[in-house]
Amino acid sequence: GYASYFLYGLMDSCYSKDFNLSDGKETIKKCIKELKTRFLINLVNFDVKLITSDGVNDISHEFN
Repeated sequence: GYASYFLYGLMDSCYSKDFNLSDGKETIKKCIKELKTRFLINLVNFDVKLITSDGVNDISHEFN
């Protein structure tokens, strides 16, 4: 969507070949901060899902 215009560069700069779950969570925090700063719509809560071979887990509480 429209927010991707703000986040592609940030996600690209955060990515590395040894990117892990901890790096991913930090990147999500940076993305949420960027959206709260630059996005036109004031979003309060974000839904964040962790998808693994064990299934899908809601980890939104770590970011809201």
